Amino acid sequence: MQGIGEVPLQPPAQRCHPHEGRYQTECSPSQRHRNLTRHTAYAIAVVAPSVSPKGSPRYLRAMHTSRPWHWFLLLGGMIGLFEAAAVVPYDWLMADWTASRVLVGTGHALSLVAVGMLAWTALGVCSRGRTVLAVGVGAAVLVFARAVPADRFDPWTLTLPALAVVSSIRASRNPRVSVWIALLLGTFTLWGRVPSSAFSVTDRAMTLLPGMVLLGLLAAPGRLWARAATASALLFALPLVVQPRSSNARAERPPSVLFVLVDTLRVDHVAPYGERGTPSTERLATEGMRFDDAITVVPKTTQSVAAFQTGRYPTRNGVRALKDGLPAEQITLAEHLSDAGWRTGAMVHNPWVRRGRGFEQGFDQFWSFYELERAWGPLRYSGIVTALDAAFFGAIRTFDPNTDARITTDRALAWLDETPEDQAFYLYVHYFDPHWPYSPPGEAAENRVNNIHDTKWSKGDLVFSNPLRDEENDEAVRLYGREIDHNDDQFGRLLQWLDAHGRTDDTVVVFTADHGHHLGDHGYWYHHGAFLYEPGVRIPLLVRAPGALEPGSVHADQFRSIDLLPSLLEWVDAPALSDVDGQSLSTLEGQVPPPAFLESDQVFFRANQRRYLRGVLGKVRGVRQGRWKLHVTPRTGGGIWELYDLDSDPGETQNLVLEPPPEAPVEALLEALRAGIPAEERERLAKRGVLFDRLGAAEVDPEASGSTQLPAEEPDADLSTEEANMLRAMGYLD
Repeated sequence: MQGIGEVPLQPPAQRCHPHEGRYQTECSPSQRHRNLTRHTAYAIAVVAPSVSPKGSPRYLRAMHTSRPWHWFLLLGGMIGLFEAAAVVPYDWLMADWTASRVLVGTGHALSLVAVGMLAWTALGVCSRGRTVLAVGVGAAVLVFARAVPADRFDPWTLTLPALAVVSSIRASRNPRVSVWIALLLGTFTLWGRVPSSAFSVTDRAMTLLPGMVLLGLLAAPGRLWARAATASALLFALPLVVQPRSSNARAERPPSVLFVLVDTLRVDHVAPYGERGTPSTERLATEGMRFDDAITVVPKTTQSVAAFQTGRYPTRNGVRALKDGLPAEQITLAEHLSDAGWRTGAMVHNPWVRRGRGFEQGFDQFWSFYELERAWGPLRYSGIVTALDAAFFGAIRTFDPNTDARITTDRALAWLDETPEDQAFYLYVHYFDPHWPYSPPGEAAENRVNNIHDTKWSKGDLVFSNPLRDEENDEAVRLYGREIDHNDDQFGRLLQWLDAHGRTDDTVVVFTADHGHHLGDHGYWYHHGAFLYEPGVRIPLLVRAPGALEPGSVHADQFRSIDLLPSLLEWVDAPALSDVDGQSLSTLEGQVPPPAFLESDQVFFRANQRRYLRGVLGKVRGVRQGRWKLHVTPRTGGGIWELYDLDSDPGETQNLVLEPPPEAPVEALLEALRAGIPAEERERLAKRGVLFDRLGAAEVDPEASGSTQLPAEEPDADLSTEEANMLRAMGYLD
């Protein structure tokens, strides 16, 4: 007797024809082989209307009454098809529909379908056709693949495999249930991964929609209707993954742009600024311009990159905190150049600057952490491959900050190889290696600075009251330097590509950092962003712009990160952008440099006892203009003020706020500070006693109430589980 949810093992005897409803037991082996081949081809090629057999429901019924593994072959094919419809456009094509990429993408799609077919057929054979058992085991495998690594995993999605198992009870009575099961399991496998969890729920659903439509076609009746619906589905899906190409290409190829940014790079650890020998940057300084006093307007990655890419202060571009995304209404350098005809691409290993957070605006292709780390290629998104990897290999990476610039460079070079010779390009390469923990390739990096979470101290203890021995700190600084050496080698590979392909003389090359890094300066270790001291604010900036900048030249005056965008547009002869805060280099020459408004990030460490208010309100704010630097840390009852003369005191050890020298432009600095802070924030700070019409205290009153401190049990900002996990992995949270 057939059990509930069990595929019948003995089909009824009827004519041996695949489209007349049932299979005949007396079919010859060759007829059965031909029928199986036709059905397999249909499952794989359902997106091609010309090969669609008639009567999808009949087809599904036929599969249910054939041998047990036939149904599982179809189920695996449908799951693979669903995965391919989302993964290949998102992870590989990225709106680039050139013939070569489509051909490779087709191979990836077929691989996903084949893996699904093989895995689920094996389950069907092993379970002897018991659908509830097979679907239950398959669902458990997928739950293991998602829940154990907990990579972008939402617990509510566990309801999807549970529903699939319950639905399998009726699989033998209702053939369309197989489509429903494939939809549930495919959605569970991909949810939060394609696209990444930074996207909204609507974006995620829209990315999965083409696969949903294709699965729906399997249950659709009729020949002509199925073909028409398939074509309509493809046309409907294309706008979801294709971005229109610019039609504003010039008759003559304009200069290209290679923008290389190294995360967490101290200016004194790279040549020609410091004593460390980094040949690639040394070469660029010789062939281009060195900016001796370049600064970021905020020493934290997300806000700094947004300022670079928009030419606007964080208060104007909307990116005020590390976890903020770039609003869609902001116009980026990539958008502007793409509209003007440049091919645009980005290779970014920092997870906060990734697709779904707005930074991909204007890029034809944007490869962020989860696309660059490509163990198994697009197959890594298959639920079966994910499970096998989690059980036996561990090659698929959840986020951790141990990145290798070689991977970023390999992908960048592949993108450059795909760029037509007559096409100008803008390539943004964001390396992440010097960021904590310091683990240069080929070196043992087992020390307590990197593994502080395994000790009795927290990361906050290490950052604000470093308890380690001098030799341990010296070794950490050495490893940090070796990470920079590795980055310099990889940057050199990019320069060599330009040389080998004759693009050196018509490519503007920018080398810079998002911010600096503290290695014990001002009692602040292995971190950045909490304060506005020079080690975190100063950045290297080297630019080679053939025909625009003299080789070996030096710009000695202050140059803000927001000034780079308008300057770049001039160097490549692109239209200027209006309503930016920065000024081009040509307008700054011969003028007194404008003041730079600076602000810190928010607080995430409980151990930081030098910040007194939560959230954006508690940010350190400052102004830097030439040799003078003024900043204030807000607290209830007034701020803690600091004033430095950088010419005579580059280490910022002598606070002059109580007795400013006569030549200090205190009023001008206060005016610039007031202008930089949004009016609403000034009003809120004024209610706390923080006023900006005069200088205040230089240190905390020891008699001050403890109520002005950050509550020790509360974080600075509301964080999702994923955000907290990422902050902790990067060393920003205990």
